[in-house]
Amino acid sequence: MPAKTEAVRLALQHEIGRNRASVPLRVRLAKLQERATAIGLPNPKFDMKKFTDEMWSDD
Repeated sequence: MPAKTEAVRLALQHEIGRNRASVPLRVRLAKLQERATAIGLPNPKFDMKKFTDEMWSDD
């Protein structure tokens, strides 16, 4: 069984590499930059401690 799992893993890695090679880096980066711009800047007033405390509270 491990041999089959390894073969599938290697095949998937090969396909991912082949796919990445088919799309130029500048195009991939442009898409990531568009997504980051759509998300926007972080909120400087966001309090992560307060957020997690509220998330874990038993209220």
